[in-house]
Amino acid sequence: MTNNRKNFLKLTGLTSLSVAGGGILSGFASEKSNHYKSIVNRFIKAPHTQLFNMCGYAAPKLNTVRIGIIGLGDRGPEHLRILAKMEGVEIKALCDIRPEFANKAKKLLEGSRHNPGVYTTHSEAWKELCDRNDIDVVFIATPWDMHTPMAVYSMEHGKHVCVEVPAAVTLEECWQLVETSERTRKHCRMLENDCFSSLLTLNMARKGFYGDIVHGQGGYVHHLTLRYLFNKNQYWEMWRLRQNARRNGDLYPTHGVGPICQIMDINRGNKLDYMVSMSSDDFTLGKTARALAADDNFFEPYAYAKYSGNMNISIIRTQRGQTITLDHDTSSPNIHTGWQKIVGTKGTSINSTLVHQISDGGEHWLDEPDIKLL
Repeated sequence: MTNNRKNFLKLTGLTSLSVAGGGILSGFASEKSNHYKSIVNRFIKAPHTQLFNMCGYAAPKLNTVRIGIIGLGDRGPEHLRILAKMEGVEIKALCDIRPEFANKAKKLLEGSRHNPGVYTTHSEAWKELCDRNDIDVVFIATPWDMHTPMAVYSMEHGKHVCVEVPAAVTLEECWQLVETSERTRKHCRMLENDCFSSLLTLNMARKGFYGDIVHGQGGYVHHLTLRYLFNKNQYWEMWRLRQNARRNGDLYPTHGVGPICQIMDINRGNKLDYMVSMSSDDFTLGKTARALAADDNFFEPYAYAKYSGNMNISIIRTQRGQTITLDHDTSSPNIHTGWQKIVGTKGTSINSTLVHQISDGGEHWLDEPDIKLL
């Protein structure tokens, strides 16, 4: 085992991978199983008690919303550009562990009314941003496993939070976000944009077009293997690729399930009750890592990892008896498709990046003139 491999296994938490063959040792599998059972048992024995219902709650109005942004590599600058143009917003602070990214982001604001402080160079700099008493909202656009710790700390220090998806990576982290938001009465907003791009179908559901909602389908299918996952210049320390080596399942479910949850009134009288999830084997990530490592030593540690499967399919049943299916695949040569299908007792629709189709219960999709008559 090379030093690079040892470092990678330590970095990803995969120290229980066997050296021969790269398979997971049976003891490790048993340990993981017991870990998940303990999480489930914790909430069966001690169910969550709601402290305050944040649904519909509105914090006191702010005439000027003062904002700090943590994470300025990929998504952060997009939020920065949008926020800088909004009335009633003042960008007070920027933070990234890499000085060049933090300073580059501040340069985007030259000539504007914003003059934020910059926090950088060390791993705890983000806490200094959250400790400021002249910030109302913290935007978090960092690697996934940092989202919950940063969001919880921000709320504990009197800040509302807008956090990139996914907001949490474990069940325990989900409860941390809910409990902290309820206790502090600070908003914790997951920045799930697909919930807003699907307002048409939500409005149709609320007006009764579908009748009783029977089934929903959603997913995130996006070929990211070379241009993103293995792009060493795209993001910090290859964290997204390492997520595919740490975990197996639907790693990015909210684009698909978020709009469906709104339509099915999840957490508004309904709830997700059961789920079964299954992944294919990995047919591309391991091969790609080994091929790249043959020409570039940078990828050598990644050649030994056991990656998540290409396609994951999850089947969910709600308390009201509805079903949901979710697909996730970012490592096969699929055409980019974020979609949502809603099936009801009176109608059906498909809304995706490629097409929007509506049926009023027949066997054919309606033409545009017929849709206008609805």
